[in-house]
Amino acid sequence: MASFKTPISLNSMDRVGSSLSQRFSGEIHVIIGPMFAGKTTSLLRRIKSEANNGRNIAMIKSSKDTRYAVDSVVTHDGMKFPCWALPDLMSFRQELGEDAYEK
Repeated sequence: MASFKTPISLNSMDRVGSSLSQRFSGEIHVIIGPMFAGKTTSLLRRIKSEANNGRNIAMIKSSKDTRYAVDSVVTHDGMKFPCWALPDLMSFRQELGEDAYEK
């Protein structure tokens, strides 16, 4: 698994060096492997761990992915976690609502 941590703000406005840069920073984790290698299982394990540690979790998938469920990420063995199925990331704030998005 590869991890990338950005040293700059992920917000479109330049907030590097301000107190807001911490709020808008994040990490991208890439889980790669062949089919049936456990990528989704690994992802759900990490997400559940973060939720159990009190972190706010928002799982997003493409609305084009309707293989097992429209509103969940599902492993081949049936483990699932609820998610938002969105056509693009720009609609996330709109779907979630402003108050929830700011968490």
